[in-house]
Amino acid sequence: MEETTMRRFLSVIALALAFSASAVFANDPPKKYKVTMPVLGDGFHYYPLYIAQAAGFFAEEGIDIDWVKVNGGNVAAAAVMGGSAEVAPIALAHVIDSQQQGGALVAIASVYQVFAMPLVLSNGAIKKSGIEAGMPIDEKVKRLAGLRLGITSPGGSSDALLRSLFLARGMDPDKTVSIQPFGNGASQVAALEKNLTDGFVYPSPAPDIVVAKGLGSIMINPFAGEVPEIRDLPYIVMATTKDIWAKKPDAIRGVMRALAKASAFAQAKPAETKRLVRSYFKDIDDTLYDKVAEMNLVGIPADLRITKEQVEREIDWLNLSRTDKIKLNYGNVVLNEPVEQAKAARQ
Repeated sequence: MEETTMRRFLSVIALALAFSASAVFANDPPKKYKVTMPVLGDGFHYYPLYIAQAAGFFAEEGIDIDWVKVNGGNVAAAAVMGGSAEVAPIALAHVIDSQQQGGALVAIASVYQVFAMPLVLSNGAIKKSGIEAGMPIDEKVKRLAGLRLGITSPGGSSDALLRSLFLARGMDPDKTVSIQPFGNGASQVAALEKNLTDGFVYPSPAPDIVVAKGLGSIMINPFAGEVPEIRDLPYIVMATTKDIWAKKPDAIRGVMRALAKASAFAQAKPAETKRLVRSYFKDIDDTLYDKVAEMNLVGIPADLRITKEQVEREIDWLNLSRTDKIKLNYGNVVLNEPVEQAKAARQ
């Protein structure tokens, strides 16, 4: 009898300890992961990343982001392929180009879904070229002939966009304009202010700063849908390699969950989203910030998945400027498991 009572007592103790342990583990903070992420300056094409950081979504997932500033998307891509960074928010074009050249980059999520790279021209260039805001896109591009136009770096997405404007209309960009690499947005604005360039292609807010200072105007604007060959193309994706995914799946899933939370937050609370991100753009006044932040909300994807149609259209666009035509398929370019697994874990 005493033995039976003792057994029952020990069973109760064991059960209590089990419940206590599970409660402790359930309340444990997530495991910490250091994730290096190279970025090109500041711009609204990184909107979801700013939200994930400012709202604490990365921290909730145990992700400690090491932001590394670089001077071009190709540099960021090289950092991931070389193993010095786990992920990079870069143009989908960089991933496709990497695969075309036998590289290892894959796109794992959509970060910004509008090709938000306006072409801004100085007042002098507008007068010289005779370009007017209401002209058809073909006439605008024709009138760019002879101008000096800035990009981030050769082979980058700004370079690809600028070249495609001419190639889509049967013009050779190298014989039509002078293409100048200046790096990030601040460098582009400074070059225009010093009359070292006639204009540049770069995401917000750099072009908007030029307008606010009275130095020029945005003459070709993807947000207006006036460039048919890039309409509805995705712009920024999160890239990694299959090797990094295999070695650090928990860290990558954490990044995906944080981005999914950021996207949902932006869709539900746009005003709060703008307030959260304000600190990333301290150098522009409140009026300009509010205007540009509102306009760029549209680029935040409601769904992080990259579709087959998007990849096919991107390849068609890139082939405008290539003699070695890209013949990749969706499976070469996109790895869906990180987003799908992160989504399943949240349900």
